[in-house]
Amino acid sequence: MWTATITEPKLRRLPLAPGAGNPIHDLLDAVGLPWRESLTSLNSRVGVSDHPIFAETVFAFPHVALVPGLLWPIATGGSRTPPDGPRAALPAVSFSGYVWLSTDARANIEQTAVSLAERLGPATIERSGNVLGGGWAAGPAEIRLTVWPPEWQDPGGYNISTAREPRYREACHISIRPGYRPPLTDEERRWIDEFTALGTLKRGADTEEQLRDTPSVGHALEYMREPPARAAHLLRRIGHAAERRVLIFCAEQLYVIPVADIVAFRTIRVLPAKGSGGSFLVVECRHQGVDGSPTSILCDHGPGPDDMNELCSECGRLFGTPALPGEYHPDL
Repeated sequence: MWTATITEPKLRRLPLAPGAGNPIHDLLDAVGLPWRESLTSLNSRVGVSDHPIFAETVFAFPHVALVPGLLWPIATGGSRTPPDGPRAALPAVSFSGYVWLSTDARANIEQTAVSLAERLGPATIERSGNVLGGGWAAGPAEIRLTVWPPEWQDPGGYNISTAREPRYREACHISIRPGYRPPLTDEERRWIDEFTALGTLKRGADTEEQLRDTPSVGHALEYMREPPARAAHLLRRIGHAAERRVLIFCAEQLYVIPVADIVAFRTIRVLPAKGSGGSFLVVECRHQGVDGSPTSILCDHGPGPDDMNELCSECGRLFGTPALPGEYHPDL
């Protein structure tokens, strides 16, 4: 119900030499992609536009000539982010584009890979299920190429985007994730140093390298932080600092959340049915998302429907916030 395991084509991991820049960041800077610019600045400087075939508004960058054959300019979403919220003060975390050079999907991805290899070196393009894909990763940054060859797809399927633009069927999708995370402030570094663990999480990065190299996501980016150089004591841990005025937990990403921003801790409890069920602990924060609801951040999950009850209750007690056990729902 909540997660699905999808095997994606592997990315070629580029080494980061001590004192040298990130090669993906260097490429993005060279072509002028504004991956460090805040959404507020993009809104005033670039403005939003309707995507040619997708039902969404985007920030589009026609000056970014990343590769030949782009059907439309490289673009990013985020235009629906509340303009007065903390997320708007931060950059976009993902960009995308589509390349069409011929009616041969394989040729489109291979030629796109050759163009990017001039700066990043070769990447292996391989099949996974009904897609061809590959790309590069460097630190938390990645560029991923994907095509869906028409002959590998369900012949009875209908895609409204293809109906609007037939070349979309064979186009190579370029996904760019620079991996931006807000840096720790000096005060937050002191909080990290005085971190007191409350418990161990069932999910999260197993090593400092894995934590550093996991790309960020846009959701709740305002609470996410770039990990410190030494983060072993944080891995898969949840705890507090500043006399329990700050919640710190480290799952796939490191989160630093002032307790004043926390509305509640909540469990989502799912009973086995068609699926295996499980439970999820979320932290609900007062900053509103695009739909006006609190920002919910997944903290931990377990295989049993009651696995998160104790941790939820303990967090509520420790931080003086509501701890709300959810109703049971079947995993359909």
